[in-house]
Amino acid sequence: MTFDGAVGNPPPIAVANGLFTAVLDFGNVFDGDARWLQIRTRCPAGGGSFATLAPRQELPPGPYALFATKGPGGGGGFWAANADDIYNTNDGDVGIGTTEPTAKLDVRGSVRVRDNSGVQVQNSSGAIRARMSTNGDLGELYTFGPNGSTNFKATANGLAPNTGAMLIADANGNQRCGMYIDHTSNKGIVWGDTFGIGTTNPAGSMLRSRA
Repeated sequence: MTFDGAVGNPPPIAVANGLFTAVLDFGNVFDGDARWLQIRTRCPAGGGSFATLAPRQELPPGPYALFATKGPGGGGGFWAANADDIYNTNDGDVGIGTTEPTAKLDVRGSVRVRDNSGVQVQNSSGAIRARMSTNGDLGELYTFGPNGSTNFKATANGLAPNTGAMLIADANGNQRCGMYIDHTSNKGIVWGDTFGIGTTNPAGSMLRSRA
């Protein structure tokens, strides 16, 4: 890009006390690689040879930020900003680790979540129906009923420390049966109101401990 006013070139830029201002348009060249700006000047304008100024100036991250918001493909790309958020503007799917995603977000590889809120599954109304999260250093898995109460829970923190548990509740969140494993004593405990094996109408409860 030469600011000399020749055919196809921008008009000359005046330099005052070694300072000048120019609007630069490099085109679609920002792909993640480092870029430097090389400046050559000559005096008087329109005559003599150009002298290259040293050192070259490394371009700041600004152009790359613009590239990130516009994304690939040009013409506005596939991403747009909404305040501090970005979102996908095309009608297709997003793939990470794959060029052929089959869902709104298709990840082929490991996913790491570092937050106690974990991963949540919601219905179309936004109600949480399943959640996988952490409780301190312990992992937990929940499913929820229509009224939002927990109807299934698997956790590494049961009745007491060092106990794993699986709890099943009714639609109102009342625990009806469960299984605890005490890692200290190596005992397993199954409990519930009533249990049926081979029947849908059990008449008695079951409590069994095995060392």
